[in-house]
Amino acid sequence: MKKRALANPDAIKAARELIKAQRERLGADPDGVTTIVTGVPRPGDGIDWKAWMPPAPKSSPPAIKPKAPVATEPKKTLPVEWKWFCVQTGAPSDRNPQGVIAEGFYGISDGVVYVEDMRSNPLGSQHLRSDDNPQAVARKILKDRRRTSSVPGFYDGAPYNPNRVFH
Repeated sequence: MKKRALANPDAIKAARELIKAQRERLGADPDGVTTIVTGVPRPGDGIDWKAWMPPAPKSSPPAIKPKAPVATEPKKTLPVEWKWFCVQTGAPSDRNPQGVIAEGFYGISDGVVYVEDMRSNPLGSQHLRSDDNPQAVARKILKDRRRTSSVPGFYDGAPYNPNRVFH
């Protein structure tokens, strides 16, 4: 069986001549290497880089006006004196015979009650009215914060069962 030629040799020769003519028309070197302009001037590359540079501006850019100062909230002054308090969050039960309490600190500054937990993490604040009891407001903030934890049972302790041993 005769081997079949993949392409006509005359067609290949014609295609090569067409490519060569196209390269000559575009100004490519006969070796197939063209000049690549990267935008980075290099000494001795033979390119007039000043011709590529945009002309310098004839006038300076307009002056930038400073922005008007933005009104900010008055700074909060934190309380200097903090008082300890606790609130019952769970009644005595079989699981917790002594009940459950939550402890925290509260302080008053500029008519605002600030509440922190025992690790001094802020839990919340609330403006006081003239008839409000600051400790009652603090208890409400702490109890609400414990009730609305993102993880149910997060503040609950380990289950109480004296007959079970954990290793």
